Amino acid sequence: MIVAIDGMSGTGKSTLAARLATALGVACLNTGLYFRWAAWVAATRRLEVSELPAVILAQGAPLGLYHEAQAHESELRGGEVAAMLGPITVDPAVRAAVLERERSDIGVLGDAIVEGRDIGTVVVPDATLKLFLVATDEVRVARRRGEGLAVLERDRLNARRAVAPALPADDAVVVDTSSVGVDELVGRVLRLIEALGLR
Repeated sequence: MIVAIDGMSGTGKSTLAARLATALGVACLNTGLYFRWAAWVAATRRLEVSELPAVILAQGAPLGLYHEAQAHESELRGGEVAAMLGPITVDPAVRAAVLERERSDIGVLGDAIVEGRDIGTVVVPDATLKLFLVATDEVRVARRRGEGLAVLERDRLNARRAVAPALPADDAVVVDTSSVGVDELVGRVLRLIEALGLR
């Protein structure tokens, strides 16, 4: 079973994914870490974007890149990495390399909750269940304190990018999290999974 959770910043993707994975006893994969890792590598090694695909694909061990990204997650959340994410996430060659790694890692995991922005449309288009989280702009900005309106502009660019735009799959269940608490949200999704006979 693969549950794909997509949506923009501040909609609760990461929180829901982690809680669902714990409740279901399956792995949780945050695909945003692949791109943050690539940006971090570019920053620390002074690499050009064009050099990143080869570096990404060289991480051949199952989940090797992902585990390294997790180990350095605090550094991956820094300002220098954030500033480099734009050109990296829209580069077709980088996206193709990341996609190859993502699919390989997901194949190793088996059952998993996978979150990102193009999981249900590109990464795992045959996911067992696809969720797309939304929330009002005001709520999203409030949840991502410190980023201000930049979070909205970044998401607008993600939705309009030519490669793998961050949009809901045709068969995704759209969930508005604006006024829903975490416990209620997790409960709703678990009930949906049970109703669909997925567990």
